[in-house]
Amino acid sequence: MTLRQKAEEACDEALREFVRLRDAPGYVFQCFACRRHLPKITGTVGHFRKRRHLATRWYDKNCHLICIKCQDENRSENELNYAYWLDETYGKGTAEQITILSNRDVRYTVPELLDIADALRKRIK
Repeated sequence: MTLRQKAEEACDEALREFVRLRDAPGYVFQCFACRRHLPKITGTVGHFRKRRHLATRWYDKNCHLICIKCQDENRSENELNYAYWLDETYGKGTAEQITILSNRDVRYTVPELLDIADALRKRIK
């Protein structure tokens, strides 16, 4: 594994921990896409804009705890639900702003990735 891959994995791990604590402080969470209440252990971190978009890969408003069903099935239907709940949670136009931001061409250096991971870890504490 390259140094860059290790730095990206550190960001991913810090984001997973942050999202799990933010979205499910107890034993149950509400799926951000379908709104079902489920045991925390069954949740996975879902991205409104896919992980390949580096500009929003570790952006907290782009990532929420979702159920496995929403992660794996009906991607287009859940994307509409996800967009609706983003706007309800953070204000009208949030989904559009995230979409615009995700289309930026971003190339992070390894030190920048490590800074992202550190910033996420600080938000956990």
